[in-house]
Amino acid sequence: LDATFNNQQQLEKMSQTGAFQYQEGDRHAVAELAVYTATPGGQSGTTSSTTSGTTVLTGKPGVDPQVWDPQGRVIAWKITMPDAKVEAAETTAEGDVRGTQMPAKKDDKPGQKHSAVLTDDNEPIHVVSNRLRWDRRTGLSHYEGGPNGKARLWQGLDVIEARTLDMENTKEKKDLTGTGDVFSNLVQKDRDPLRVSSDRFHYDDVEHHAHYEGSVVMKTGDMTVTSAVSDAWLRPADEVAPGQSRLEKAIANGKVRMNQPVQLKDMLEGSVKHKAHPARQAEAENAVYTTDDDRLVLTGGPPVVRDEVRGSTTGREL
Repeated sequence: LDATFNNQQQLEKMSQTGAFQYQEGDRHAVAELAVYTATPGGQSGTTSSTTSGTTVLTGKPGVDPQVWDPQGRVIAWKITMPDAKVEAAETTAEGDVRGTQMPAKKDDKPGQKHSAVLTDDNEPIHVVSNRLRWDRRTGLSHYEGGPNGKARLWQGLDVIEARTLDMENTKEKKDLTGTGDVFSNLVQKDRDPLRVSSDRFHYDDVEHHAHYEGSVVMKTGDMTVTSAVSDAWLRPADEVAPGQSRLEKAIANGKVRMNQPVQLKDMLEGSVKHKAHPARQAEAENAVYTTDDDRLVLTGGPPVVRDEVRGSTTGREL
């Protein structure tokens, strides 16, 4: 341990090397090297007082520093951690960041259901990225970069990737925002996964509403729909019946294009069936898709549907 003091014999900087361990309330940390720097202004004249500061944690080859509390755990090459008593201060992590957030239990209002960030409230949320900013007080997390330049978040088998991810994980709400090359994969029991790519993404847990903007491509079952903007409403995970889609309804707007390859026979056994149909393409300005009746309603443009058997069909609404 090496410590540096000022002229008033107050701590300015402290370096601890070798099997460093830390505990402050419910927060813990381990590292190979910890460098603590006192915050200027934490002292007052020559009067000794409780100071505040920042600790920078680094590791050694094969052993990265870790910080954890009941809310989650962060592992990275470098972690910068403010004292717990410092208000509005963020923990930051850099280099091969691996984070886990435990689900925040909610005080549900009567009749209110939650579907969590991606799956359900019993699953932890995992993230890998290059950089992290995390505010313990507000529950806000900001992730940048990662594998292939994108941060990757998953909960259960569901995955979302983007250049940046911002997550709010509190008792009141769980919101997730992705920006840049967004891709999401939502696993569905007894159905093909729901895959969506876009430029921007926002999910509101209270409304179970996902909003996609910019070069949206949505693939569900045997159908691919592209549009400028798309909105999807998801069923809470605990309300999805066997064979039922997690997707309840989707609305696409702006240069909507739909493509269905030829369907020769039922794709699935059991209660969920897909009707046989020829290859079809469609164009419209707006589209509404509902999964219970597997129906797509096209308007604006005017809409046009083309298939290899019936040819081209147009009208005010298809």
